[in-house]
Amino acid sequence: MKPFALYHTFTEHFTIGEQKLLQMILEMVNANAVYLLGASLNGRRTESVFSPSSPSAQRISEYFLLVIMGGPNNKPLYEWQDKIEQHLRPFATVTVIVLETITFQQWLNDCHPFAVTVAATSVPIFKKEGIQFALPTTVQINQQKLQGYFREGIEKTRSFFAGAELYMVRKEYKMAAFMLHQATEQALVTLVKTGTGYHSHTHNIERLLRYASMISYQLPDIFPRHTDQEKQLFKLLQNAYSDARYAELYIIGYKELHLLIGRVKEIIAVAEGFEKKIFYN
Repeated sequence: MKPFALYHTFTEHFTIGEQKLLQMILEMVNANAVYLLGASLNGRRTESVFSPSSPSAQRISEYFLLVIMGGPNNKPLYEWQDKIEQHLRPFATVTVIVLETITFQQWLNDCHPFAVTVAATSVPIFKKEGIQFALPTTVQINQQKLQGYFREGIEKTRSFFAGAELYMVRKEYKMAAFMLHQATEQALVTLVKTGTGYHSHTHNIERLLRYASMISYQLPDIFPRHTDQEKQLFKLLQNAYSDARYAELYIIGYKELHLLIGRVKEIIAVAEGFEKKIFYN
């Protein structure tokens, strides 16, 4: 097993964090297994004329987890994802993917790239006694199928973006915002699907950005959201899927739209640039 390098470098940090996260997860969910998919590291270093050689202060700022359950217990999996993330928030920022045990095992049998990668390289921080996920004897990922999905997704992304530019020229700003949302969603879904094998059925740009950040370190910096202005700009894009079409109170002007077009163009460029990395690495 060869998990991400950060895990080996900061083993002590992860050991402490995993224990607390697992305790909180098992308080609310009857999980069969929990895997650590990744993490983000924040660092701070302060030096001055009085202290010229201060060490760096570093901490794990975000965790990415896969929680495998026996069954959804009359609740959609996306609700469990939100519920678990909210429960863990007092301790850490956590992005959770929830799957049923039967689904994960079937994905393994079918050589699904997400399940194969998790079983082969991820860090299991918990497995219920008797639970085993065995890799198939022969693992063969259908790269040609993934390439086809990638190219189709990027073409759709470009079409949505072209639609946004057209609506902007026509000064139909709400429709332009909706098309930008669609372009962003399609770019991120395509990146996540081809980069991890996982297909998320969500229109939530914020969640898709978190998933995609497991593949591209560049993405979180495109929408940093450190100021009220940045938060409002992202909110306009996030809410455009529904509000731009149906909410009378949704208002977006040329200035905000122009800024969003620049940000979405950056996201699309990141997605486009990953074709060689994903398929020809």
